[in-house]
Amino acid sequence: GMLKQKEAIDILIDAAKGRNPFIKEFACEALGELGMSAAVPVLVSVLDSARFEARVASAEALGKIQDPAAVPALVDALNDTIMEVVEYAIFALDSIGDRSALGPLLEHVNKKDAVWNSYPNCLLHAAVSSGIKAIDTVPALLDASDPAINEIGIGVLQYSADPRADTLLRGALDHPRYGIRKNAVTALGERGDRDAVEALLALLTNPDPYIRRDAIISLGKIGDKRAVDPLIDIVKAVSGSRDFDEAAVLKAAMANLGALKASEAVEPLVHVLADTGLGRLRYFAAAALGEIGDSSAVGPLIDCLDEPPPKQLIEDVTALDIRASSVIALGKIGDFKATPHLLALLDSAERELQRDILRALGKLNDPTTVQRISTFLKSPHRELADEARLALVEITGKEFGRNIEK
Repeated sequence: GMLKQKEAIDILIDAAKGRNPFIKEFACEALGELGMSAAVPVLVSVLDSARFEARVASAEALGKIQDPAAVPALVDALNDTIMEVVEYAIFALDSIGDRSALGPLLEHVNKKDAVWNSYPNCLLHAAVSSGIKAIDTVPALLDASDPAINEIGIGVLQYSADPRADTLLRGALDHPRYGIRKNAVTALGERGDRDAVEALLALLTNPDPYIRRDAIISLGKIGDKRAVDPLIDIVKAVSGSRDFDEAAVLKAAMANLGALKASEAVEPLVHVLADTGLGRLRYFAAAALGEIGDSSAVGPLIDCLDEPPPKQLIEDVTALDIRASSVIALGKIGDFKATPHLLALLDSAERELQRDILRALGKLNDPTTVQRISTFLKSPHRELADEARLALVEITGKEFGRNIEK
C-alpha cells in the first residue's frame, strides 16, 4: 500500500544520501522508477556528486519523475564537464517540458558551444518541448537570425495544443525566410490542419519544386479530397523529363493520390505506367494504383509483368523493378484476374520477385492457389518458405493443418 511505498522511498532517499557511490547510483535509479516528487530534493543534491556516474543516474531519474522543480538544477547540469551528464540533463529537460528551461536551452543553441556541438538534435528537441506551453515566444523565435532558433519556433507551433498555433503556421507560409516557409508547410501537414488546405493548394504553383513537393505531402497527410483534382493535374502534366526535382514532385503527387484512394486518378496513373520513357516514375504509379485498389487498373498492371528485369541499379543499390511494384499492387487490389499471371511468373522470377509474388497471392486470397503455394514450403530458401507459410495462413486461416484461431 501507500505506507509501504513511502517506507521504500524513505529508505532509498537515505541510500542516495549515503557515501557508498554504487549504492547511491542504484538508489537514484530506483527513485526514478518510482516517479515520486518527494525524491527530487535528494536527486538534485546528487547532481553535485563527485562521481559522474551518480550525476548521470540522478539526471536520468529526474527526467522520469518530470517535476518542474528540478529544472534549475538540470539547467546548471548543462555546464557539467562530463558530456554524458549533459546529455542526460538535456533528456530530462526534454521530458519535463517546462517553459522555464527554454531560455537557457536557447543560450546554448545561440552560442553554438560544446553542448550544441555534441547534441544539436537533442538540444533542439528539448527546446521545442520546453516551448510548447510558451507559444507567446514564437514570434521572437521566428525573427531570430539563427536558422536553428527558427526551427525551434516552427517545432513549438507544430506540437503545441494552443489553437493559435495553426494561425501562426499559416502566417509563416508567407515569411520572407525560405527555411521558415518550408518548415511551416511540413508542420501544417503534421498537424492535419484542414483550414490550411487552400493555402497549401496555392503552393502547388510555387516555382520551387521542394516547396511544391512538401505541400503535396502535407495535403496527403491532411487527407482532404480538395487536393485530388490539383494532384491529378500534376500527373497529367508529366513529360519525359528526367529532372530529379520535378520527379520528386510527381512522385509525391502519385503517392498521395494513392493515399487519398482517388479512383478518378486511375486513368492518368495508368498513362504514367504505360510510358516506358518515364523510367522509375512508373514504379510509383503502380504503387499508387495498388493503394487506390480499383480493378480497372488490373489489366495495365498485368501487362507490366511481361517486362524484363531492370538492367542497372538505381540510387541506393536497390533496383526499382516495375514488375515487383505491379505484383504488390495486384495483391492489394485483390482481383482474381491476376491469379494466372502471377502463377505464370512465379517459376521464372528471381528469388526476390518470387517472394513478392507469394506475398501478393496471400493478399489475393484465391483458394485455387493453395496447392501451388504449398510447393514453396519446402523451398531451400527460408525467406520463400516463410512467405509461402504466411500466404497460406492468409488464405486458409490454418498453419500446418492447425486452425490458427483456436
